[in-house]
Amino acid sequence: MKVLFISSSRVGDAILSTGILALLIRSNPNSKITVACGKAAAPVFSETPNIEKLIIIEKRKYSLHWYYLWSKVAGNFWDLVIDLRSSLIAYTIISKSKKIFKKKNKDLHQLKALSLLFSQSKIIEPHIFVGNLNKANAEKLIPGNKAVIAIGPTANWGGKQWPPEYFIEFISSISGKKGRIKNSIVAIFGLESEKYMVRPLLEYLRNIEHINLIGKTSILDAYACMQRCTGFVGNDSGLMHLAAASKIPTLGLFGPSPEQVYAPWGSNCSWVRTKKSFNEIISSSSYNYKSEKSLTVAIPPFIVATIIALVIVWFLEKKIPMVPLLGGILITLFGGLTIYFDNPIFIYIKPTIINILFGIGLLVGKFFTDEPLLKKMLGKSLSLSDEGWKILNLRWVYFFFGLAILNEIVWRTQSEEFWVNFKVWGILPITIIFTAFQLSVITKFKLND
Repeated sequence: MKVLFISSSRVGDAILSTGILALLIRSNPNSKITVACGKAAAPVFSETPNIEKLIIIEKRKYSLHWYYLWSKVAGNFWDLVIDLRSSLIAYTIISKSKKIFKKKNKDLHQLKALSLLFSQSKIIEPHIFVGNLNKANAEKLIPGNKAVIAIGPTANWGGKQWPPEYFIEFISSISGKKGRIKNSIVAIFGLESEKYMVRPLLEYLRNIEHINLIGKTSILDAYACMQRCTGFVGNDSGLMHLAAASKIPTLGLFGPSPEQVYAPWGSNCSWVRTKKSFNEIISSSSYNYKSEKSLTVAIPPFIVATIIALVIVWFLEKKIPMVPLLGGILITLFGGLTIYFDNPIFIYIKPTIINILFGIGLLVGKFFTDEPLLKKMLGKSLSLSDEGWKILNLRWVYFFFGLAILNEIVWRTQSEEFWVNFKVWGILPITIIFTAFQLSVITKFKLND
């Protein structure tokens, strides 16, 4: 049985998906599995049996990472394709069966949603495979004669991180000779690149007995270490899910992330959050996710506003001009595709397609109207010679094609925030400037009444 398993680029989501592979291997011991995932998540699957190939998906310009993945898998016939990223790839390759993850209930816990994909009444819990070397490394790092409390003080972005001074207060109250867990020590987990996040905590730990594992373990080494710990306290992160998967008592700390979706799973697990709910935090005007604006959040109200605007125009004019109508249709179509596939590429390419359609319309319109389409549209308000209309029409063709190319360059090479600002604040000035430069043509070829 040949299986293609497309998992997440995020470590936490990859950990949550490991139970699917374990279930698959139990039910099909002879299965041959190809796993495709992000570079950070790849080590999670490195000791999983039955894996023939591990394909690393590294983000590339122009979304070429998806073409790279497609080129690696499209030539095979698959018995089963499991796509947890809801990509378009699963629809373009040949397979007997497909399982494509589309989360309809956004508030449902991730593990419950994954279990529903496989029609499992029982939750498919994470199952991480480790090697003997990982276990040996853990034995060297975590002593077996003391209670060790694992601490996960970092997160993939600062907004999810409990302040270091709070961790200091917690550690001072629970560990050491006078702590609530007598003669216990803490083990600090994290990546080398995350050291800067917890510098005050590391300075505090210099004077007390502890185990500093930041940047010193692989993911599977960390998992094996967790299994030897007494418990875990840490931020909503991959480490938290790693601890929960290891079956030790796990306490997750939540702020601007939905605990109902990503709370640590298991009978030994619990969570606490800020006094403010997730919805209260993200609805605040001061809320900022990595200084980025979420397109997915903005799209629904934009679609609704567009539809309302078209209804108002119809109510007032008893008709809707072709250009606003076409724009409304495309906004609804591509916005809906963005939300459905949870992929912003559809909203990125919408201006490209609109401008190409306008350019093609102006270019071929004369074959259907026997005159430049621009004359057909503006002839009642502007009188130009045939030569003038021909030149003006052709210039607008070039303009729309140019805008299409410019949009592709911007969204493929710049950040989402830059693209949004370009679209909102850049297109209009460019259009005004271009229009102003056409005044010489209009003046030259204008017909006197």
